[in-house]
Amino acid sequence: MNKNEEGFTFMEVLVAIAIISIIGLSLLWGIASISDSVTRARENARLALSLLKADEYIRERTAEIRIPYWERNITFESSGSSASIPWYQGDKNAYLRFFTENNTVYAETEFNGETAKLALLTGIENIEIRILENKNGAPAGLEIIYMLKGKEYRTVSPFASIPIAGKTA
Repeated sequence: MNKNEEGFTFMEVLVAIAIISIIGLSLLWGIASISDSVTRARENARLALSLLKADEYIRERTAEIRIPYWERNITFESSGSSASIPWYQGDKNAYLRFFTENNTVYAETEFNGETAKLALLTGIENIEIRILENKNGAPAGLEIIYMLKGKEYRTVSPFASIPIAGKTA
């Protein structure tokens, strides 16, 4: 080879290829990392949306519990993982129920002889459902605490109306 010829040596070409390969691999790793982050963000957004929808549904239905202020003999069925609440939409014989079955939280309404059941959340690891009482011992609302994907979430919702005083049966 003549020293006056212009061009790159074999070593210079190999170094350039190595540098370009390293830059390309770094870009690929960055794109894969961004893709994983976007996937996790989508999953978190879906979870947040399902939690918000469940919370909204629980609050809307619980707000339809209208216990007359004069009522003193109210019976609730509550076991920790389920609750059955009378006076749904102001009817003593209508019920709002929350319960778990196969790691899924369900809401069920019974009104005018018709029953409607809806799955609110799936993948629940643990749940506690409690009837809240005011300082006089009258039922005042509902609290649902559930564990989902290792985190604790809580919904607290008051009834639309409550008895003035008295303990429940």
